[in-house]
Order: sequence, then structure tokens, then C-alpha cells
Amino acid sequence: MQLTYPLPGPTATPPGADAAARTSGAHIAVLCACFVVTRAWALLAGMHYLSNESAWLIQVLDLDVLHHHLMRGLLHLHAQPPLFNAMIGLAEKLAGSSFGGVILSFQLVLGLSAAVCVYLTLVELGVAARFSLLVSLALLLNPSEILFEFDALYTGIVFSLNCFIALALVCYVKRRSNRALFCLLGLAVGMTLLRSSYHWLWIAAIVGVLWWQLPESRRQIARAGVVALFLALLWPAKNYLLFRHFTSTTWGPYSMSRHWGEPPYGAQLQTWIDQGRLPSLSRPATQPEPEWLRQHWLVPSTGAPELDDIVKATGGATNWNSLAMLRMHDAQAKDIAFLLRHDPKLYLHNAGLGIVFYFEPSSIYFTQDELWPIWNASVAQYQKLAPVDRIVRRVCCNVFGFPADEVGPSPTRRTMVVQRIRSLCVSSVLAYALVFACVLSFRLRPALWAGNRERKVAALVMGLTVFYLFAVVSLVEVGENMRFRFETQALVMMVVAIFLQQLWDRRKGQSH
Repeated sequence: MQLTYPLPGPTATPPGADAAARTSGAHIAVLCACFVVTRAWALLAGMHYLSNESAWLIQVLDLDVLHHHLMRGLLHLHAQPPLFNAMIGLAEKLAGSSFGGVILSFQLVLGLSAAVCVYLTLVELGVAARFSLLVSLALLLNPSEILFEFDALYTGIVFSLNCFIALALVCYVKRRSNRALFCLLGLAVGMTLLRSSYHWLWIAAIVGVLWWQLPESRRQIARAGVVALFLALLWPAKNYLLFRHFTSTTWGPYSMSRHWGEPPYGAQLQTWIDQGRLPSLSRPATQPEPEWLRQHWLVPSTGAPELDDIVKATGGATNWNSLAMLRMHDAQAKDIAFLLRHDPKLYLHNAGLGIVFYFEPSSIYFTQDELWPIWNASVAQYQKLAPVDRIVRRVCCNVFGFPADEVGPSPTRRTMVVQRIRSLCVSSVLAYALVFACVLSFRLRPALWAGNRERKVAALVMGLTVFYLFAVVSLVEVGENMRFRFETQALVMMVVAIFLQQLWDRRKGQSH
């Protein structure tokens, strides 16, 4: 199919365009009204930004460093990409100790914008306006979305960025303008600077899919792709020059190590630890982490607190950006390589368990008080939405029962399996199955997409991001996977909507 561009000059307004514009305007007004009412209710219910959590988050530098030495702190940041810390530092400079209000306002604006972006993306692709509105409302009214908008972590921001990327993608596929393409790839680069799970390989995959699917625009895509990849590689290059690690985050070994659990370990693992073969896992369960770092992993002082301090000055949490922690993580990488050679079964078992966690309701993240005792405020925040969340789970998510259902004081293997099934978000499993069916149809039923290349390319790129994140977090992370699934939840819903609309249009066409 050869793309043709309209000649400059006046063009006729398509029949029904004015009515469609009025409909879209009314639907966007509905989204805005629902957002204002529900978020105002949440504020009146006592929900607020948990600024105290920022002091404890392992992703965040010391708040004093971010406030008074922001540029130096970002230069020395190696544990995470920089944008999240930059946002907190700028908010501190604007509002001091009240920075949480600035960030909450920003996240609420992003939440509303994300819902509107979902609607506009689907309407641009010819999905029925009412169906597009229902999809956007389902995302906007999701209790997990509200919780993450008020949360101190970056999850809600990542969710919104994925929605902006989807809209920019559709605008480019339909119009092929340089502005839309650079907006798409610029947002993708921004994502790599915010969230370590998204990196330059993901951008290269997006560019590759566009180059493959849009042959008439290959020169344009290649030029923009080179620029985007260059920008995405700058942060890992900085980390290599300063810390000899070509990566956007240096704590990947920690995420991998969680597949082998925490002390006390099993007999075989403990034997290797006692033999000194796994030094990074040798910390006794009773020894505080800062004390262990000082005792075994100290490095010469640099004079910069973001690298030297074992404990943050504000909050007293461990400084995960310290060079002592980096040294420990380097040793952890070697220990993981040893374990993958000698004990891969436990890794594979927990990777599979991570997939189960991935399909649990996202709001479960806010009830893990036994895992995150310092985040009791998040648990209290969740209780304000718990009645609504339980209703939502019963209606469309967790039809087999609540994850909190009791299975007895001494659960058997069977009751544990039943409990695990009850923990799944069934609607999410079905949605992913539809996304998978959509991607398969590109190969098995190409005639289904004849005449609708825009929908096909949009669904393909969105599906790529969905399955990319699924693979990364399943192999690297375990324990918080339901939070990571939330990041691409809007993309999943959009691909499902596109696929169902395509099936419906095809059916109508055949019936006529």
C-alpha cells in the first residue's frame, strides 16, 4: 500500500465530522467530570501524597541532596535512571517540605491526561466512540489507578507515559509527520530515563517494527531512530565513564537475587554460604543492612554524600546509591551467575511464581504490610478505597474469590493451589489472551487486517511493549509483579479494544 499525501489547499469536511467532534467533546467532558468527582471524593476521604515514603524509597536519593545539590546528585546517580529523582528535587526547590503537594498535583494531571489520551487514541483508530469512552472510564475509575496517582513511587507516571506514547504512535502512523515521530521517540527516551525496565533495546524494537511495517517511511524512521537511540544511550554511557557499568541501573543483581529468597535459606544454599562461595548472601537475618555494608563493603570516601553515606540523612533509610552498595551488587552479580549454574531450579520456580504474581490485582501491592513494614501508611491509604476495590474485584477481576480468603491454619498443597488461583485477576488473564490472539492474527489471519494498516501497526507496537515488560519483569523481578503489570494496563485495554473493533467491522463487512 503506497501512502499518498493530500495536496495543500482547502479540503472538504467529511460528512458527519461535526457530529463526531461534538460527540468526542461530550465524551471528554464526561471523562473530566468523572475524574474530578472521584478524585475529589478520594481527597475528602483522606487520601494524600505520602511524602514520608519518599525518604524511605530505595529509588530516591537523600532528600537533602536533591534539594541542595540536585545536579551533582543526578550526576552521581547510578542506582536508577534520573527523571524520578529530578522531579522530586525540582518539587522540593519549588515547595520545600511541601513538595508532596506539587508531585500529587502533577500526578493527578497526568492521570486525567492519560484517560483522555486513551480515548483519543482509540477514536483516531476508528474504534466506536462509545466503546472508547467505556474503555477510558474503566481505566479512570479503577481503584488501582487512584491509588497509584496518590502513591510516592513512579508507577502512575509510567502508566501515563505509556498512554502518551500510544497517542503519539497513532498520530505518526496516520499522518507520518516528523513532529509526531519525534514526539513518539522522545517520550520513549523519557521512559528510559524514568524506569529502568525500559531501555534502549525496547526503543530499538519499536523503531524496528515501524521500519518493517512502514517501508515507504523507512528513511524518516531511520533518521529519527538513530537520534533516539543516541539519546537513550547517553545515560548508560555516563554510568560507564563514572562507575564502569554500562547500564541505566546498577541494582539489577538485587532484583535477580530475590528469586532465591531471603535468609534463612535452604540447606544447599546455606552450605554454599557457609563455604564462603556466596558472600553477597551471607548477611544474617538479624544483622541490619547498614551495619553489614559498613562491616564488609566499605570503599574509600569520595566526599559526596550520595556516594559515601550508608544511611540517608533524611529518613534513616539505606542509601542504595552508595558505592558500598554498588560493590555489594557487583559481588551479587557473580553470586547469581554461580547460582544459575548450580541451582537453576529455584530460579525457574520463582520466575514461574512471578508470572502468577503478575496477574494478581494491582491493588494487592498496597496491602503488603508484612513485606514493607515501613509503608504502613500505604496500607492505611488503601483502606479508604478497600470497599470499592472489593466490589471491583468481584465484578470483573477476581471471580474465584478474594486473595485474602482464609484457607485454614495448616494449608495443604491443594488449598495452597486454590488460594493461588483465587489470587489471580481473571479479567487480566483474559485480556492478555486477547492481546496474544491479536498478535497471532497478524501472522495467521493477515486478511483480517486488510485495509486497516494503522490499526495493525498500532496494536503491534503496543503489544510489543506489553510482552516486552512481561518478559523482563518475569525473568528479573519477583514479588511486585502486579505493580509492573499495571504500567501497561492501558496498552492491553487499547489492543483488546482495537482487536474487538476489527473483528466487529470484519463481521459487518462480511454480513453485507
